[in-house]
Amino acid sequence: ANGTKYAEGGGVLGVSANISLTNSTVAHCVANSTDHGASGGGLHVDGGFVTLTGGSFIRNCTADVGAALQIVAGVVTYPFPTAVGYWLPQTECRVYREACQQTNPGEQRQCNARRDNCSAQPDDTNGTAPAGCQPASAVQPCAWKNDKSLLLKLMYQLPVQPHDQDLPFACIAGYLGSPAELNQSSPFCAGPCPAGTFCEAEASTATTVCPVGSFCPTGSIRPRLCPSATFGNATGLKSEQDCTACPRGHTCTAGSSAPTPCPAGLFAANGSFDRCEECDAGSVANDTGAWKCELCKEGEYQPLRGMSECRVCPRGSSSIEGATTCALCENGFYKNPNSDAEDDCSDCSTVDGIACPRNTTLSTIDIRQGYWRHSASTKVVYECRSGDNGRTPCAGGKNAGTNGDGYCAIGHKGPVCELCTDGNAYFEESSARCIDCGNIVTNVIALVTAAIVVVLLIAAAVSLVRGSWQPRNAVAAQALARARRFSQVWLQLGMQSKVKQAIGLYQVIAAIPTVFNVTLPDESYAKWVNALSWPTFIDSVFLPGECYTGGYFALLLSSALWPIGLIFVVTAASIAWESVRELQSVPQVRSWRGAAVHGVGRALPFALFLTFLCVISASTRIFKTFLCDSFVFDDGSAANDFNTAYHEYLHDDYSLECNSSEYMRSRNWAYALIAFWPAGVPLLYATMLAANRKAISKRVPNELSRSIGFLHRDYKHQFFWWEPIELLRKLCLTDVPLLIGTGQETARVILALLVSLVALVTHFVLQPFKRGVDNWLSTFINFALTLIYLTVLLIKVCEDSSEACETFGFGSSSSGVFLFFLIFSTITLVAMLVLGIVQICYTNLHSVPVLRLRNDSTRPELPAVGKTGYHLFLSHVWRSGQDQVAVIKRQLQLCLPGVRVFLDVDDLLNIIDIETYVDQSMAVLFFLSEGYFASVNCRREVASAKAANKPLVLVHETDLRKRGVSLEVLRKECPEELRDFVFNDRRIIRWSRTVSFQQLSLKLIADGLLHATLAYEKVPTDALASWLTFPGEISLTGLTFDPPLELRFSGFNPGAKEVAEELRSRSQGLTLQEVDPDGTQVPPNVGVSSNAGMPTLRPRASRGPRSMAAASHAAFGPLLLYLNKATFVGQDGVKLAELVRIERAAGTRILLFHENDEALGGGPFSWHFTTTPEDLIYD
Repeated sequence: ANGTKYAEGGGVLGVSANISLTNSTVAHCVANSTDHGASGGGLHVDGGFVTLTGGSFIRNCTADVGAALQIVAGVVTYPFPTAVGYWLPQTECRVYREACQQTNPGEQRQCNARRDNCSAQPDDTNGTAPAGCQPASAVQPCAWKNDKSLLLKLMYQLPVQPHDQDLPFACIAGYLGSPAELNQSSPFCAGPCPAGTFCEAEASTATTVCPVGSFCPTGSIRPRLCPSATFGNATGLKSEQDCTACPRGHTCTAGSSAPTPCPAGLFAANGSFDRCEECDAGSVANDTGAWKCELCKEGEYQPLRGMSECRVCPRGSSSIEGATTCALCENGFYKNPNSDAEDDCSDCSTVDGIACPRNTTLSTIDIRQGYWRHSASTKVVYECRSGDNGRTPCAGGKNAGTNGDGYCAIGHKGPVCELCTDGNAYFEESSARCIDCGNIVTNVIALVTAAIVVVLLIAAAVSLVRGSWQPRNAVAAQALARARRFSQVWLQLGMQSKVKQAIGLYQVIAAIPTVFNVTLPDESYAKWVNALSWPTFIDSVFLPGECYTGGYFALLLSSALWPIGLIFVVTAASIAWESVRELQSVPQVRSWRGAAVHGVGRALPFALFLTFLCVISASTRIFKTFLCDSFVFDDGSAANDFNTAYHEYLHDDYSLECNSSEYMRSRNWAYALIAFWPAGVPLLYATMLAANRKAISKRVPNELSRSIGFLHRDYKHQFFWWEPIELLRKLCLTDVPLLIGTGQETARVILALLVSLVALVTHFVLQPFKRGVDNWLSTFINFALTLIYLTVLLIKVCEDSSEACETFGFGSSSSGVFLFFLIFSTITLVAMLVLGIVQICYTNLHSVPVLRLRNDSTRPELPAVGKTGYHLFLSHVWRSGQDQVAVIKRQLQLCLPGVRVFLDVDDLLNIIDIETYVDQSMAVLFFLSEGYFASVNCRREVASAKAANKPLVLVHETDLRKRGVSLEVLRKECPEELRDFVFNDRRIIRWSRTVSFQQLSLKLIADGLLHATLAYEKVPTDALASWLTFPGEISLTGLTFDPPLELRFSGFNPGAKEVAEELRSRSQGLTLQEVDPDGTQVPPNVGVSSNAGMPTLRPRASRGPRSMAAASHAAFGPLLLYLNKATFVGQDGVKLAELVRIERAAGTRILLFHENDEALGGGPFSWHFTTTPEDLIYD
């Protein structure tokens, strides 16, 4: 219902009307008004009678007044029964009558007795009460007057007022509704739900059985959960007592329908708990439903609570029953409290030289014999030396003593037990024992005496071999003769260079173990390498370092200064000897200064040789002063952030700690001694060589240059300074790496490897030695050192990581690396030697041979041109001639040894001096190519050559593909004032790239050069420079065909006749025959029979006489086919093609001659593919 001012009865509106609603539902009705005047959302009654019967409903209606219904006037009655599950207030419908007011008591009683009966009887239609009944009262409980059928029925008459509640009212939750009218009179309806069931909603008409895990007392609205520690596994439980107690090993939370077993790791001792407890550390519950925990067995542990399994102690550790940690170590393992985790033990097998009984700790490790450690606070163990019969200074044991001395055998102490407790004893490395020093004075005298004796013996031997004295004893004379012969052979073979290289190699190899701190995988290898360190024997044979009164400081000075002292002694003796000889001379020519100079010069070779021998060992001693060995003293712990503590000792003297004042004094002196040996000796060599550079380079020896021949004699004169470089190389491999700190040995190896690689490339490229075999030996040595340092690098890698070693495929140790590279380097060196020999042979066979004079097979002698002069000046334009003249220079240097050729890229210093260079050259070569005369500088060179009237050699580039150009073009480009000088009466040499033709071009260039010299200017020559020859060169002069050969040609082949005649003029046994296209021979008078007017042989043919000799065995003579630009052209070309087809069909061999000279109609061979008939091309 909607209205602007009023809205009444959203569902039903009754105004003075009788309305009966039977089994009807008025729902969701709305009475709506804009001024809030709406009433009776479901029913609005304003007069009349309204009856609701049969379970009718008014529900969910809305209005401003009376949401369900609004009764303004009238009667609204709801007779019972209502819907099941609902209720209303009940009143029995009766007639209310007035009270009995009889005065007679008897009548009063009768009236009262009739009251109930009268209330059930309605008045008649007139409103008259039944007989004997009191009149009806004004107020009646129901509208029986309107509907007499209501009498005696249970009903509810709604008050006249607004009603907001839905009708009828729902029975409250927990109670059951009933169709019985008497059970519809209150909210409790038919009564509470029975125990074991519940009624969750209002107006319930049926019960719900109580589910498992809960119980339901009488009148339950919802199930109640079984309390904690109980469970309900059946439906319909009526009380808490019906829930079952939880068994042990299980949990039962509130509402559990079944007991839940405790998870593994948890337990429940009884069922009174609603949760499981965690097992304590050291115990576990393996299965579910446990009611107690089991202790971990021996060898197992569990540090956490609530675990289901015990942990197995890590390898090497163990525990007691119920342990939370593995605090014990098994046999073969030890506990390191500084670094091991609480449950870990370190494996003794990872550390060589230790034994670990059960329950060993770091401090109680048993050190095996032959091993040593610095203290009981470190796991780092060092292997001691082993001498004869396995003797070792390290006794081992469990007591570290002071600084590890407790592990030393009696009489030994210090790092790795290599110090002697006896002050007059020294440790001998070879026997690994302490040896008494003996009398030091006696040792010093023996050392000095031995040195003097050795020097005297060497001097006497050299004097005898070089002198002319002849002993009378035949045996001695024969021995001396053999020695002198050996000396000559020694000099002829240049053995000095080879011995020097071998000594240098041995010195470098001997330094490897010390410098790079590498341990060779096999003791025999180590002994072999130690044997190579023979130059250091003087340091220790007579005077071991420990026997020096001054300690290491005295050893350092004696090692560095004894060679210098010996040199002074020898020099003084030499000067004295020269002075004695000077006394025997005539007083007038006597010169004491000259005697001193001669004495020094005589001693200088010995001094150089001694410094060469000792510079490496002395420098090594100096640099080893900076080399300290670190020994771990304490591994560190968490308290000091695991900082490892080290003690450092001098590598060559373990009695000297590297932080002591005595060591500082030795180190400061070592810095000073660097100036004497590693820096001083190379500087001395370089100074001597620089002072004599002119005498050496110009080959004008003086006395001093002869005395220092040890330094430069084996090198080419342009590399006379090479010896200091070689010495620096050895120092960089043996001593300089020692400046890199301890523990960085890999960096040292990398430095040495780089130096070796640079030296290898440098020696290979520069070839500084005079003898080729020395250069190859130097290359082999540097290659071998490169392989050795690669080996050392891999050995270091294997020492640091066995996994990395296995990655390279060498196993878990460095033995595989060493063996592999030993075999590999040997094979490689042998292969290089073989390849070197093959390369030398191949080069000799295939390189340009040396030009010789044909008459006596000697080499042409070139005159000296001085330091700034040249034999030949190469003039060319860069763009089109640079590559060609570079080839000319290189090839001329091969075929004319000693020739000096000027080439701008090699020799030009300043372009403004170009005329000076031309003037300083004996002859000038003009390389005529594209743009030559367009170049300003080329014109300057031509003008300078004209001004000086220099002999010219003209070389022409004819290949257009290589920027060649015709002579006509060149003549036009040439300035008029220079043209006659360049081209008139000049032989022009065509530059060829074919090997045989190129040799002829080179020979003609050499011919022009040699004719510019006084020695050969008048030597007659020809177009082929026949007076010069290459070894093995084939000449047509004297060539004989046996049996005789008939060479046929066609008159339709332009130029073939001339070529045939030229061949016949140069040989014997060759006859010529001209043929017609039909194969018939031309009459003899048409043939060639005269040698008159024979042209000179031109270097043009691609095939030579060898092909003709091979063709002489054919049944018919070969047909010469001369290829030039006119071949197969025109009518003559057609006839020539027909002739060739006939000859080919007859099986005749065709001898092809290709003309290259453009002046004679030649051209590129590819041009003939455009003129030759197609069938002949494929034939």
